[in-house]
Amino acid sequence: MMESEAINVLNMIEAHGDLAIKAKQTAINALEEVQQYRAIGTLEELKEAMKYVWLVKKHGTIGKALEECAEYESIGTPEECRAAMEKQKAKKPMHVTNSYFGYQKHKEHVGYCPDCGHQVEEPYGCPNCLRKIDWSDGE
Repeated sequence: MMESEAINVLNMIEAHGDLAIKAKQTAINALEEVQQYRAIGTLEELKEAMKYVWLVKKHGTIGKALEECAEYESIGTPEECRAAMEKQKAKKPMHVTNSYFGYQKHKEHVGYCPDCGHQVEEPYGCPNCLRKIDWSDGE
């Protein structure tokens, strides 16, 4: 039974005398108070909000807590951090060939990034997508 239904039932009790009227009004007041609490938020929502209150108490002022949150967000989302960590795992370049550069004609390897296809040169990683490149001869 919802609060509004309970209020309707209590209104029907009014015909039973003064004591019933006082009981009815007390119950209606209590139910209206419950409605006000529900308007604030559910228990789950309030528990979630308490996490933020705890962080503010732990770290000091609200301004400091907000600055720390902004600093955390500037690092990136967890997904962005995972993607950046994945780029640090070196991959072999595709289609590696030998090429001669400069007036000394020293030999370097040239290939293509396995992620974005951008041309890469030994000993560097990919400047386009920042993928780390494994230039070792071993498989």
